[in-house]
Amino acid sequence: MLDTYNIRDPPKIVERPRNQMVRAGVIAAFFCEAKGDPLPTIAWRKNGKKVSSTQSRYLVQEYAGGSSMLRIEPVRSVRDDATYECVAENGVGDAVSAEAVLTVFENTRQNNFCLYSSVTRVSMLLKNCRICVKDPFSFSRTGSKQDKKLPFLSEEEKY
Repeated sequence: MLDTYNIRDPPKIVERPRNQMVRAGVIAAFFCEAKGDPLPTIAWRKNGKKVSSTQSRYLVQEYAGGSSMLRIEPVRSVRDDATYECVAENGVGDAVSAEAVLTVFENTRQNNFCLYSSVTRVSMLLKNCRICVKDPFSFSRTGSKQDKKLPFLSEEEKY
């Protein structure tokens, strides 16, 4: 007689949410994907507390295949400037998590330098992403194989 064993895999995050810097009043979206057997469920936390789906500005969208997106609209500077965490669990082993920081700048137009870039993963929700910083020389893109300084346009140049 052969014994049959079901081999289960604990959750593993395969795509982590990324740090973001946004201007107050725009949309921020975090994406997270996890694998495992059974397929993990993903929950979102803000500063360690579960994100409430009753708040109308927070939308959690789950996708087939173990991925989830947290969308915040509109972003508010004091309330939303925080650490966000996706937590994946499937009942096998321990839950795993990944964090990202949302930094929110006030909605001022003086001396800001702006970057425009397209968003690939959530393009159906965010056609263009705009990041404004006061010091363009202190900001660089991370997460790629090579860190690069990003091209910025001053407020006057973008129109």
